[in-house]
Amino acid sequence: MNKLTRPELRAAIVLASGGLMAVLDATIVAVALPQLMAAFGTSLTAVQWIITAYTLAMVATMPLAAGLAARWGARRVYLVALACFAVASGVAGAAGGLGWLIAARAAQGLSGGLMAPLGMAIGFGAVAPERRGRMMAVTGLPMLIGPILGLVLGAALPSAGSWRALFFITVPLALLGAAGTLAWLPADPDRGRGVRLDLAGAMLLVPGIVAVAYGISAQEGPAWARIATAAIGAALVAVFSARALTHPEPLLRIGLLRNPTFGKGAAILALYAGQYFGSALLMPAYVQVLRGDSASVTAAHRRRGVRGNEDHAIAHARGRRSRPRAVAAPTRQDPDRSR
Repeated sequence: MNKLTRPELRAAIVLASGGLMAVLDATIVAVALPQLMAAFGTSLTAVQWIITAYTLAMVATMPLAAGLAARWGARRVYLVALACFAVASGVAGAAGGLGWLIAARAAQGLSGGLMAPLGMAIGFGAVAPERRGRMMAVTGLPMLIGPILGLVLGAALPSAGSWRALFFITVPLALLGAAGTLAWLPADPDRGRGVRLDLAGAMLLVPGIVAVAYGISAQEGPAWARIATAAIGAALVAVFSARALTHPEPLLRIGLLRNPTFGKGAAILALYAGQYFGSALLMPAYVQVLRGDSASVTAAHRRRGVRGNEDHAIAHARGRRSRPRAVAAPTRQDPDRSR
């Protein structure tokens, strides 16, 4: 039997909760942009930095996760990330101005960028090879349901109370995750203290990825400046890639992309994640700001579009294949009766 044991299932739940919070906070604000615009008396371009700061910060720390885990231990880094995420969420909820909120969101993103990859890495190493598929299905489930849950909560919480609830809601979740980490995750092995983090690689890759992401997503400033920023970022990433191919302990093992199976899988995953998370962030602005629909209508639009992914992920985690009917039927687009 390939079922997870009870201790493994508890560990999987703790690890999945970290990934869920990281993905949840990437989309929970998207539906509440009109309320945030009204609360701070500012424009859409300004409040979108609440999302952009979080996303750029996540992009910055994700490549560092493996190196930090090898140096200080995956469980230890994961625990620190959860604690920092809880503090940043509390600061975001209590922010008295837009600048403080954007800074707190950046701090959230720095922590969230570590939680998701470390959770899957810890889960992969915590079970026997024959149960790794089941563990990966459970720990990867938040990647599919997190954006939907974020849109639902983003629509409901500001209407029921205040926009501050969007950020306070993750404080107890992060604290519970930290407690579960201490109680249920195995301690880090006594190794890796002599491992040196590839700081030179980090100084090339992290600014490069952030510059590319900023150049593509930014709306303010002249077009030539955004293009130049993206080009400089791409050059830094290219230099990092060339260096990583010859470095004995690179920050990321770029050479793995030469493997046809791994390379094709990575490319497909990148395309899928781009359209999935991109639409989760852009659709709310289109539906609410341009069309003038409510937040609940936005959440309903998005949920219909990805319901099949949720069903497939849940069925996969339970060890069964989704029937085509179960995946396709819920994605039927009903006529929009909201207007």
